[in-house]
Order: sequence, then C-alpha cells, then structure tokens
Amino acid sequence: MTKITSAEGILKNIKCIGCDLQAGKIKRVGEKVGETKNFDVQQDYEIPIPGFMILATKKHLKGIENFSKSEREEYIEFLFNIRKAMTNALKVKYVYFVQEEDSITKSSHFHVWIFPRYKWMDKFGQGIKSVRPIMEYSRNEMKDRKNIKKIKDDCIKIKKELYKLQNKK
Repeated sequence: MTKITSAEGILKNIKCIGCDLQAGKIKRVGEKVGETKNFDVQQDYEIPIPGFMILATKKHLKGIENFSKSEREEYIEFLFNIRKAMTNALKVKYVYFVQEEDSITKSSHFHVWIFPRYKWMDKFGQGIKSVRPIMEYSRNEMKDRKNIKKIKDDCIKIKKELYKLQNKK
C-alpha cells in the first residue's frame, strides 16, 4: 500500500491509483474530463494546479511499447485533442509532457502528465527542472478553496472543449 494525499487534502492508502479512480474508490479532484475505449484524462489527483491533466490507460501497462497499433493511434489522437482543448478552454500556451515508467506503486497504468505553464511559474525558472519546485509550491500553497474551485471549473471547461473536438465530423 502507498499513501497519497489529494489536492483537497484527503489522505488515502492505495494499491493502484488508476484502478481506484476508475472504480470510484477515490474521489476525483474535479470530474473525469474525457475518455476513449482505452484511456481517460483527468485533473492530477495530488497537485493542485488548474489544468494539470493526467492521460492514463484504463488497464495496467508499463510503457508505450506495450500498446497495440490501434491503441497507439487512439492515444495520439486523444492526446492531440486534450492539448487542443486546453488551448481553447484555458488559453494554455505551453505544456510539458512528462512520462515515467517507474511508479510509486508496483503496478501502474501508463500515464503522461500534461503540465501547463502559467506566468506565475516563471519565478521557478524554465524547462523540466522547474516542474518539481512548482509542484512542491502548489502542494504547499495552493490547496485553498478558491484554487480548488478553479480546478473544478477548469475541468468542466476542458471537458466541454474535448467533447466538441472528439465529436467533430
């Protein structure tokens, strides 16, 4: 078991965050933003940065090399639409895509962080080296009601845009 604390300050013991989120054993921060047959996307559970999306497989997969051809095609199309929805809904100009295959839990769902860059983050520097200090700052300083409300509102905005993009003919 691993202990995690949500952006809203809720402490949980988990075996697999992906399975627990999909089974409804963990309350999402915001709502599920979107899904396809094999993937879902939602606000990061632990880090309270509005628009910080996690795109994950619905099943246990270590890495992208384990995707079938159809899963690879589905994944890239979904990733593209999520990023476009973030631009349309939140005016996010830049993101970092981060993917790690070693996880805090023994079993994991392949996932990628879609980490938005905002002006307030500039004080932490640029590039991937700035991500950890930004996350620590947000974990310690951004768990207030106003920010959690913004996170939830932004989830709805991204969800609406993503729906439009996924259902375009």
